Amino acid sequence: MVKKMNKNINKKLENKFKKMLGCDSARISNPLGNKLFLIIGYKKHTKDDIYSQWVDGKGDRIDFEYMEEKVIASGKNIEELIESAKYYKKLQNMSWEEYFLGLKQGHKIYEY
Repeated sequence: MVKKMNKNINKKLENKFKKMLGCDSARISNPLGNKLFLIIGYKKHTKDDIYSQWVDGKGDRIDFEYMEEKVIASGKNIEELIESAKYYKKLQNMSWEEYFLGLKQGHKIYEY
């Protein structure tokens, strides 16, 4: 079972993840108490996204800012969560060709 983290330690880790991944927000969630999840977010605006267009009852367009979030890493403890986030960062900077070449050469998919 994962222990509850000190809020100050949690904030420091979240700031570290934001800096490492270049995102606007980062938070650590532990919904069931046995696994940590890293959720990152990017600020978005509906006027910049053709797929997120909202209209009110009169048919007038409504624009607003929102945070697009996704889970990018998980782990049974902080060390595993950090390693999982590093692997995500590694994949983020890798082309498909590099990824498949690594698989062809026998690299493990989840090798950090």
